[in-house]
Amino acid sequence: MPVSGKKSISLNAGGWVFVGVVALGYGMTLWYRDIDVSTARGAGCVALGLIYAVTGYFCSKCDKDSLPEWSGPLLVAVLIGLLAAILFTSRMAEQIFLCALAAAGVSLSLLRPLAAAVAEVVIYGITVAALKEFTNPEFLVRNALSMLSAFAFVVVFTVITIRAGRKRTEAERLSLALEEANGRLQNQSSRMAELARVMERNRLARDIHDGLGHYLTTIHVQLEAAQALHPGDPGRAMEAVVKAHGLAREALLEVRKSVEWLKADEPQRALVDRLRDLAATVDESGAGALRSKRGLSVRFEILGESRPLDSEIEQGFYRVAQEGLTNVRKHAAARNATVFIDYRESGRVALRVLDDGRGAASAGGGHGLAGLGERLALLGGSIRAQNQSRGGFCLEAEIPARNTPEANPA
Repeated sequence: MPVSGKKSISLNAGGWVFVGVVALGYGMTLWYRDIDVSTARGAGCVALGLIYAVTGYFCSKCDKDSLPEWSGPLLVAVLIGLLAAILFTSRMAEQIFLCALAAAGVSLSLLRPLAAAVAEVVIYGITVAALKEFTNPEFLVRNALSMLSAFAFVVVFTVITIRAGRKRTEAERLSLALEEANGRLQNQSSRMAELARVMERNRLARDIHDGLGHYLTTIHVQLEAAQALHPGDPGRAMEAVVKAHGLAREALLEVRKSVEWLKADEPQRALVDRLRDLAATVDESGAGALRSKRGLSVRFEILGESRPLDSEIEQGFYRVAQEGLTNVRKHAAARNATVFIDYRESGRVALRVLDDGRGAASAGGGHGLAGLGERLALLGGSIRAQNQSRGGFCLEAEIPARNTPEANPA
């Protein structure tokens, strides 16, 4: 239920409790004919009772925290004045003292603690004064003590009720605030996720534009050279055409690699199946998508029992394998390459791309490896690229494992 500090009316049954108590007191008094309504005094007492009930009803529904500082004491003063008039015009009839208990409860809800204590003393004092004035002096002490017990019960019960109501209101306010904060957090999270997707797609768009533009420019230069050389030197012209053909294949590979990234939000097959297909594509005889002129042979091996991982982790491993095999084909001059995916440790998964080529001339990696390093770092992982002691090159990625909760091991 929404809670507002600007509301001066709280939805509770306090008003009807006040009216019920006054009605009970007047009902029993009239039943025992302690008030003669045929007289002016009796009629006036009943009229005061109606005014008192209506005033108390609205006072009981007021929220002191939302009222001006002076309004609570003013309302209590009006109630006490009406109560005094009722007690003395009724000549302290049999059950009319219940009206005093109603005023005692309302005073606690409208006043600050010190002011409420003063109001309780005043209400009790007026009641005792009416008892002294209109009852048998022999029973004054006993009646006063009985009234004191009733007052004490009303005060304790009302204080407990008020505190419980405030705690409930505070709990509702905190619950509403928590819901609003949760909603803002979800919206912020959605915006951040969308921003991340937009940034990634923009980066990929730039990669495609820059990479493909470079390849097309170079192809254009090679074909122009072939056209110029063909009449006088067909051999050199054919070499230019072959170079242009190789560049076209490399450009196609870059486009395919970027498209794989753009499809990252679509449902993907199991990582091991995708890696196996990637290795088979590289190893494919003939004009495979990643086939090199040297006849590169690629194997794929699984160490341990494969298991489904978080989609971002699987995508990260797939990108490492793509980048590693592309580099092997372009730079390593290797005959053989192997892709290992290692599930043997429960808390981590590793992927390695090994080749028997000439290794790297320097320790630094290209832009592709730097981008992969940043991506894996966001997943808590790392990437290492280094020459092997026995020759060749090793690209290794390691990420802490986060299994998908709904999936079963493959």
